[in-house]
Parts: sequence; C-alpha cells; structure tokens
Amino acid sequence: MAVRLRQALQEASGDRLPASLLFNYSTIEALAEHLTVRWASARPAMVTLPGSEIIARLKDMSEDEARAFLAAVKA
Repeated sequence: MAVRLRQALQEASGDRLPASLLFNYSTIEALAEHLTVRWASARPAMVTLPGSEIIARLKDMSEDEARAFLAAVKA
C-alpha cells in the first residue's frame, strides 16, 4: 500500500519522491504537511489550498479520488 500511494503521489504531482516517504511521514497529517511544504517551496503555484484543507479532503477519499484531487491541486 505504501508503495502504491507513493507512486500515485508521484504520478499526480510529477515529483520524484523518496522510497522512504511513507515511513518517514507515517500519518496522513505528517505526509500532507511535508508535501505541502515541499511542493510550495519548489513550485509555489502548485499548492493553492491550505495544508489543513488538503488533509481534510484526502482523509475521506478513495485512491482514485485522491489522484484526481492531487492532479487538480497541481494545476
């Protein structure tokens, strides 16, 4: 599951993420905070929602919904 989620995040964002990503950030909150900071600093236009809103939305999504949502946030 961790590998699939990392791959989905990479595909949706176009960002090459480390293999240890989900071990280093093992909760959805920690992961979302890390990615928000990472993506905002690398590509300020990519993150258009506050991290807390991204977390709230991702918690209740299926894998396909999360991919679509992350693609929309990227745009």
